Amino acid sequence: MKKLFFFIISVILLSTNMQSQTKINWTDIETAQEIAKTKDGKGKLIFIDCYTDWCGWCKVMDNKTFSDDFIAKLMNFYFISVKFNAEQKADISFNGNIYKYYGNGKRGYNQLASVLLQNKLAFPSFAILNNDLSSKTVLQGYIEKDEFEMIIVYLGEKYDSNLDYNTFKAQYQNEIKPQIIKKINK
Repeated sequence: MKKLFFFIISVILLSTNMQSQTKINWTDIETAQEIAKTKDGKGKLIFIDCYTDWCGWCKVMDNKTFSDDFIAKLMNFYFISVKFNAEQKADISFNGNIYKYYGNGKRGYNQLASVLLQNKLAFPSFAILNNDLSSKTVLQGYIEKDEFEMIIVYLGEKYDSNLDYNTFKAQYQNEIKPQIIKKINK
């Protein structure tokens, strides 16, 4: 009887813990374009996670970096976040153009992936767009949680327009991060 009681309590505690975790509000690229035009999307950057189903580092990024509660809060605060399978076969309408799948042997890619990643198809890669859908920057490769946190705050708070990244990194933990925590928890 005691074992059953502890099992039930464990399940309740586990489910409560899982429900309290913040998750990134991922959307598709067509919806992101619509959100960018709304009041909720104004001023937000668009973050596009370009992944493939076969990419092991993409899965590590999902499991280690994107699953972090604080990262999710930051992403939801600063970005309209998009999951985009770079090998998607369906046509995609983006910024007034239609992008098609381009097959090349056993593998292929959607032409939009090539445009977003500036013809550098490596995975995982992340296209950061301005609210008007113009390209801001592209990040490539797996990024550890702590480094990713600094990058998204650097871009999301627009420090990139007036502070070099190394100076930002030196100030982040003691000066910038405490302010950001207050700001996103309002």
